[in-house]
Amino acid sequence: MSSGTWWVYTLGFIYTIFRVEVPYLPTPKRDQPRNNFILCLPNLLMLLLTVGLLATVRITMGGLRLATFIRS
Repeated sequence: MSSGTWWVYTLGFIYTIFRVEVPYLPTPKRDQPRNNFILCLPNLLMLLLTVGLLATVRITMGGLRLATFIRS
């Protein structure tokens, strides 16, 4: 669970540095399923950014040559 909410911890760290006050707003508890697409957006954006950067490196530099000693 914590690996999927990295952006919450990062935002909390930034708020701590700049001493931003966050109001306490209790949420009502419901047993109805909801669409949490907005919560997934930061992770999807990082996924797209990572895949895009890897594709760019592969196209412009001819691939990632990080482990050349593994060739058989």
